[in-house]
Amino acid sequence: MEAAQRRELSPSGLLAEALRSSAGPICVTGATGWFGRTTLEMISVGLGPEALARVRAYGSRPNEIRLDSGATVPIRPFSWVLEDPAPSVVFHYAYLTKDRVSQTEPDAYLATNLSLTATMLSLLDRHRPEVFITASSGAAKGYAGASGYDFALNPYGSLKRLDELAFLQAAHEFGLRCAIPRVYSVAGPWMTKASEYALGGMISMARAGGPIEISAVRRVFRSYCGVDEVIALATWAAQHRPPLVFDTGGDTVEMSDLAQAVSETVGQACPIRRLQFDADAQADRYVGDPRIFNELTNESGLRLKSLRELVATTADH
Repeated sequence: MEAAQRRELSPSGLLAEALRSSAGPICVTGATGWFGRTTLEMISVGLGPEALARVRAYGSRPNEIRLDSGATVPIRPFSWVLEDPAPSVVFHYAYLTKDRVSQTEPDAYLATNLSLTATMLSLLDRHRPEVFITASSGAAKGYAGASGYDFALNPYGSLKRLDELAFLQAAHEFGLRCAIPRVYSVAGPWMTKASEYALGGMISMARAGGPIEISAVRRVFRSYCGVDEVIALATWAAQHRPPLVFDTGGDTVEMSDLAQAVSETVGQACPIRRLQFDADAQADRYVGDPRIFNELTNESGLRLKSLRELVATTADH
């Protein structure tokens, strides 16, 4: 009955409910990235602008972010995170992501990400926050023939898999409430590096009047949910489940269906063109197991956005 009464909760509303019992400082690392910025916006909306006084946001260098509310959040250097006062809630997103693999020497990529992970493990050991949320990736389960333990072929995914194991162990050892969403495909406002994502590229083509071009020769399937939905569900799960890793879910679509949604939502029914297509080729299916995601959605009362709503909110920013 309780879940039914909360069935229409927004992501920001669910985040506020999940954090209601935590009154201490909130730490957000990787604050200038997509997940970090979204978390700050959700805190401002769900907990009220005054809650931003509790937030310490960290990035690679000093900066500031101006939120949609007009509030400005200062960005502190990540190197300060261990010296600042103890947080009660940690959202950890600082990482060199998959797109940085081709831009960074393997040794440097490995060293930087291991250093970020080691610093965060030190923070958890030293300060024992009440809640810890970090984002993993579907690549941790393997992708395109490479396993989640193959650093040579899947450096980003293999390091994310090590993160999952390390942070789950830390949660059990230090008594933390912890949830780690394994992120597949997501949508929503404040997207960074839009050209790196199929959805971002399609929106750009639609805004230019089309056509929306699909370069994939074979069928390509992805599952979409909102970045804010992932953050909200992870925070709720940390409060209601033992420490866990779960795959993100949402609408599973082939790229032609995604292009159609973008065309109708953003592009005023602009044309879609698939340059080549082999219907007999083995499909590219990068989709997780949505069972826990769906359970959390039903139990928490979160209302998930439709695919067209996700496209519209992504295009708005």
